[in-house]
Amino acid sequence: MAVLMAMIMVIVMIPGSAFAATKTYELGQPSGYNDSYRTEIGGKYFTTKKEDNVTTLWCSSTEDGKLTKIATQSYGYDIDQVLCNGSRVYYVYKSSSAPVIYSRTTSGKSLIKYTATKGPKLGAIWFIGVYNNYLYYSVGEGHTYKLARLNLSTKKVSTVKSTYCSWERGMFDYAGGEGVFASSRYLYGYKSPKYYDTITVYDCKTKKTTTYATKGQMLKVIGTKLYFYTTTYDSNYNATKKVYVCDGSTGKNKKLLFTGTKISEFRIVSSKVMKYRTGTNSYYKYTFADKTSTPITKEQYYAPNSVAI
Repeated sequence: MAVLMAMIMVIVMIPGSAFAATKTYELGQPSGYNDSYRTEIGGKYFTTKKEDNVTTLWCSSTEDGKLTKIATQSYGYDIDQVLCNGSRVYYVYKSSSAPVIYSRTTSGKSLIKYTATKGPKLGAIWFIGVYNNYLYYSVGEGHTYKLARLNLSTKKVSTVKSTYCSWERGMFDYAGGEGVFASSRYLYGYKSPKYYDTITVYDCKTKKTTTYATKGQMLKVIGTKLYFYTTTYDSNYNATKKVYVCDGSTGKNKKLLFTGTKISEFRIVSSKVMKYRTGTNSYYKYTFADKTSTPITKEQYYAPNSVAI
């Protein structure tokens, strides 16, 4: 999880009803082998198991239903991302060679192998989402990532952006124990390979990029609203973090939701509530409407967003 949350750059696809793909895809991280829950992604439930250096991915139709094995990952790597539309599951197989994209049905059948855009050996692929039957993803390592897309019908791969910026991550809110909507026209990123820089949006339909005047690190997209936070430091390098929400397509109508110090992490639960963790590992629920913080347990903090707090 630490690797997942240490982000150089993030991308996500934001829903827009007028432009959404026919099938709805969700993107998420399957629960780990030590977790007591299964992650709901695309209407199915996913978990992983690990024995020695082999990780297996499992799927069920209900939260406590019979599990079906979907994939096996060797070489000690984890299966840390799943894209699902309710009938097919997409995942990445990692090895000492370039990673490969695979898909199976949710019943574990009909394996399809896709040859991804060539990147460095040991490079990473991060799914972004699907628009008009194209699977968008990034591939690379370190600070060098390219943005690519895969035609799910023809298996043809093309590069979308090769030198524009460090397109590193497929999505930013793996936390929360549930999938994130990933069927839409827009994807978000940063204009340069810095931790915090100008937020940009890439339009999959027009193939144009729009730059926001907003700087910060993105948290989550809910509906047409983008949630992000900024960090400023005083002379003693004490950090103050502020959480905002703005219009997802323009970056306008920015509204301040929260200001705090000594914050380690945020988790946006809904348009009404978020959770945050302090540097002393204290956990809180914050309600946007009345601007109040309520202590919660560690278990409540790490529980899926669907679990009431």
